[in-house]
Amino acid sequence: MECRREEYPHTFTINSSKYTFYDIEFESVLRIVAEHIGETISSVAFDLPRRVTAITDSGLRLTMPVAPARFEREVMEIYAEALRDDQPTLLLTTEGKLEDLLELASLFSTGSLVYATPLSAIAETSGHLSTMTETAQAIQTMEQEFVDERHNEAGDLIHRVNMNPRYILTELNHMRLLRKTGHLSGGDRLETVAELVFSHLFSTYPGEGGEDDSGQSVPDNLFHVPTLDSSKYSESILGVVDAKSADRAKFGREEARGKHDEYLERAERESINTDQVAHAFIILEFKGQQEIEFFDKMEEFYDEGTHLVIFTADALAMLMAAYLAATVANELELIRGDFRAAIYPLFEPTAFRDAGLARVEREVGQLQEDYRDRYLQRSDLVIVQRSVVKKQLQRCLTSEKEIEPIFERYFTEMPLI
Repeated sequence: MECRREEYPHTFTINSSKYTFYDIEFESVLRIVAEHIGETISSVAFDLPRRVTAITDSGLRLTMPVAPARFEREVMEIYAEALRDDQPTLLLTTEGKLEDLLELASLFSTGSLVYATPLSAIAETSGHLSTMTETAQAIQTMEQEFVDERHNEAGDLIHRVNMNPRYILTELNHMRLLRKTGHLSGGDRLETVAELVFSHLFSTYPGEGGEDDSGQSVPDNLFHVPTLDSSKYSESILGVVDAKSADRAKFGREEARGKHDEYLERAERESINTDQVAHAFIILEFKGQQEIEFFDKMEEFYDEGTHLVIFTADALAMLMAAYLAATVANELELIRGDFRAAIYPLFEPTAFRDAGLARVEREVGQLQEDYRDRYLQRSDLVIVQRSVVKKQLQRCLTSEKEIEPIFERYFTEMPLI
């Protein structure tokens, strides 16, 4: 290029690519991408300069940020929309933005729902992309089938937890506040959240609680703790769960006969293949010392091997938080190779007392000594509040680990031959 405006004209070279611009046919780009991964576009939406989005016949969303004012905010909105709509999404970007996208993805629990890829890699990774999108769609379809079959009335809550299991903690931690502010009118929400917690820890049978076809009372849900070979205490437990969403659990009003005895009659049949039955309650908070009186009313209906377990919502939240924290869960599994072995004492009275957990009684005020004596005299009553869970986890984390030495021996130096 020659410059003639100065006194001494001269020539110089510039990089023309810096000054070259192209009018991109965004719809064509998306259709080419869809073709590479075996999809057919059914609709395209333009929201320029922010982004262009296409939906395929199979329900896959292809979205490409173009020139949003704030790239990070735009991408976060794309992730949020994918979670909200439960829609598998392929996020297309330039190569220089890929690491930024992955960093933002760490803030969202999208799992296989959103897959980010640079446009430059489409051709060479089309087979991989097809597999990823098919996997996301297959998982979504499977989850929806189970939700439709077993969780008709709680689909929205189930969806949130499927997308982000930590949302369970949000629900449990806010349950009492929702009750106090009048946003929690019925008990179904706590029932569902409790069931979701137990479904992560043990086996559950969702969608069957409340009342059977004959009108007889059945519990809100069930859970099953299997025989654990890795545990000193190896008896299986069937948990019969009743969730109480009142601000303070009114055990004084709970009738033993006509409801809870029917729960237990079903569980204690010889045809039920389980060693113990845990009559379990999930509550937000206690009212007075009414759980002692309730246990005394129920005791006549308890067969040998049946006991009463009361969990507060914040105790359940702490238990779930430990399960979801990979580092904590792994440390606990280094003890005996099974997370359930670490928490088993919270569900079985002999293990509970052997671990010293019965000494962690709740605060009741001026009658603390009297309450302590009454509680300790009832060996089949297990009360699990947050401080109890904390003590059990700490006890396990400081105990001798049976699995860790296996790994340590593997990494010792090999003998010289």
